[in-house]
Amino acid sequence: MAQHLIDLKGQSFGQLLVLNQDKSKDRRNAYWLCECSCRKIVSVMSQNLRSGRTESCGCARLNATHCRKGHAFTTENTAFRVDKRNGKISRLCKKCVLNTRIRYQYGID
Repeated sequence: MAQHLIDLKGQSFGQLLVLNQDKSKDRRNAYWLCECSCRKIVSVMSQNLRSGRTESCGCARLNATHCRKGHAFTTENTAFRVDKRNGKISRLCKKCVLNTRIRYQYGID
């Protein structure tokens, strides 16, 4: 059964504006080249754009003021960790981290 490509060119999804189809990626899934509001160009799978899963290049997470559960990121409430695999820095909300292994590993009080 043939799948038909839904043309997303020119549409906006969150902070992303779809520029063109990215044909250099996987042929089974449609990927689109998008420009974020911060001017970064990223390649995003069509399904992730349409479902709302991807709304920025990642810059929105860095500018977030609250965690997923609604707790504010404050000086006392925030811990940082560095991923050993790729070196990315991520913020952790101390109120949400309940796993004692993670608390001990990252020195969260």
